[in-house]
Amino acid sequence: MEPMKSFFTCIFILLHSLALAQVHDLSKSYPGYLLTLTDSIHGNLTIDMASNTLMLKSREGLTNYAAREIQKAVYFDQKGEVRTIMSGYWGSDQQAYLFEAVVAGSTPLLYREGLKFAQHDDEDFPPFFTKVQNSVFSLGSKRTIMNFLEEVGSYGDFVKKHKLKIKEKQDLILLFCHVNGIDPIEISAIAGDDL
Repeated sequence: MEPMKSFFTCIFILLHSLALAQVHDLSKSYPGYLLTLTDSIHGNLTIDMASNTLMLKSREGLTNYAAREIQKAVYFDQKGEVRTIMSGYWGSDQQAYLFEAVVAGSTPLLYREGLKFAQHDDEDFPPFFTKVQNSVFSLGSKRTIMNFLEEVGSYGDFVKKHKLKIKEKQDLILLFCHVNGIDPIEISAIAGDDL
């Protein structure tokens, strides 16, 4: 009986791990709202990160928006969790891109894979960014992250006290929650399965 119990426990852990590892599918339509430069519109959102566009189906019909027209989009994913997409200008050509806000706030932690600084660049930038006003900055190295955080406040002590490894996603989430004044009890609700 004991080997069978261990077998089912292992299967449960494996299935749970696979469920957590699934990528959120942005190609589907989700209920939410879009905040443009001039309006707030409710409807079903379909986000295309590759083309930096968002399609909104509302009572007025179907409308496509480019990243430069979007401030943010908030929607409920397939698990019913609130997700936020923000736009910002980045790169040598200061093109508008869409980013997933892992931690929203006055100093957001943004996530986007596969961005290059210039069109003909061979290297992808690390996936974490932040936004100041309307410009987005890469958080590619530990030094860059610490320099940025020292500009917005003194967070070195927090990093040392909690022994954060700020190149790891979970620790970056905790750090940016702290920077944005989010209560530690709320952190797990905001980060969800990411912690």
